[in-house]
Amino acid sequence: MLKPSIIIPTYNRPRDLEVAIASVLNQTLRPHEIIIVDDGALTDPPLQKKTLHMGIDYIYIRKNPKDRGLTKSRNIGVDRASGDIIFFLDDDVKLFGDFLENSIKEYEQHPDISGMGGGEIFNKKPSLSQKIWFLYDVLFCMTGFKKGYFLRSCFSTNLGNPVLKTKFSRVEFLGGASFSFRKKVFQTTRFSETFQGYGLGEDKDFSYKVSQTHILFANPGARLYHFESPVMRYEKYNKAKSKILSKYAFLTSCNVKGKFSGFWFCYAMAGYLLKRSFLMFLSYDRSEVMRVKGILAGMIEILKSRQRLRHNP
Repeated sequence: MLKPSIIIPTYNRPRDLEVAIASVLNQTLRPHEIIIVDDGALTDPPLQKKTLHMGIDYIYIRKNPKDRGLTKSRNIGVDRASGDIIFFLDDDVKLFGDFLENSIKEYEQHPDISGMGGGEIFNKKPSLSQKIWFLYDVLFCMTGFKKGYFLRSCFSTNLGNPVLKTKFSRVEFLGGASFSFRKKVFQTTRFSETFQGYGLGEDKDFSYKVSQTHILFANPGARLYHFESPVMRYEKYNKAKSKILSKYAFLTSCNVKGKFSGFWFCYAMAGYLLKRSFLMFLSYDRSEVMRVKGILAGMIEILKSRQRLRHNP
């Protein structure tokens, strides 16, 4: 039986973290170890005594404030992990009881698969407006009909898209809320520590690079809820700016769909700006104004960086 290691990076979300750990302890298949990598200052790591009493190793690592960052936390966790399959969980998820059992079963039945992502559960069916915006996003090359793949614009069809069903199938990338990899993957590939904060886009960057030499699958049978806690997240301005910059960084580093990706990237960005501007005027919400400002700030930064490259090739 393959041994699962659980790595949970966390940052000042003790209540969310406790729910996540409790769901790990309630698994039909117990993990070999739970590794908590703390970017904050937990005074009492949740459920530590209960975990150890159950015979599961509980490794708590408090990082130096100078070394904050999600990708650094992931790499630190990998260095300490001793299991055969390494699971990365966000600290605001809740696993179904058979999450680990289902995942390990698939790994054992498919030895060619090196990485898998869990299937998020949505309580509500997609609304009519969500379906309409989905078609708009397709028109502007911001999403597609095949989950887990990049488009020529370097936007992607996310596994968490509620309009499309997730199938057990091969993908180009995985979502970081609940993905896992065989330990051998980390012999050649590590998480990029150039990502700042909670690392918007780091999961796609890492898993896409892994997919170039390994097989990755989406696994809807490994079910979970991802609550996306609002605690310690970027405000809309910073999140929007980071989203634009992370997509551009991915475009320049991977250029996944060839030489015309730059054109389709600009086309998709125009569609994204138009969409968010329309929603801003519709909502009269000041936070949406900040989101649009963040998008524009990201675009301006990209233009400035390209201008610098022209003058300093």
